[in-house]
Amino acid sequence: MKWIDISEDFRMLNTGNVPKAIPENLGNWLKKLVFENETSKNATYVFGNLGTDFKSPLEESRINDILTSIANTDPEDAFSKLLTPQNIRKWVFHHLLETLPLQDVMEYMDISINNLNSYLSQSALSHYVKNDFSKIYPLDHIAKELNI
Repeated sequence: MKWIDISEDFRMLNTGNVPKAIPENLGNWLKKLVFENETSKNATYVFGNLGTDFKSPLEESRINDILTSIANTDPEDAFSKLLTPQNIRKWVFHHLLETLPLQDVMEYMDISINNLNSYLSQSALSHYVKNDFSKIYPLDHIAKELNI
């Protein structure tokens, strides 16, 4: 994530096709980070490589290493074992899908339709269906127009 993608008031993230709201607490943290840290003032990336003064992004493998080290801190702790990037993204996906339409979640999380099966199985999809298709025929208005 680049600093240039964050609005001046730290309320919007402008990546992808649709701007996304930044939670107030995160916006406050970002504001403190940029104003209190000399290195951050000239940084390109929010999560950047310290060796390049944040001019290059922190590699995804480093983030994975950080989460893996958390997961390995206590081999007996079942919760910490689940703290992998893949599991976190799946949890966020399913949490958002509880209240948002699938296309909104995909756009928000930048998930391609080709990669959707990494997050959602066909059988799990029925859990999120909001309409009762035994009572409503979704194309009823078209059938009436065609006198079917």
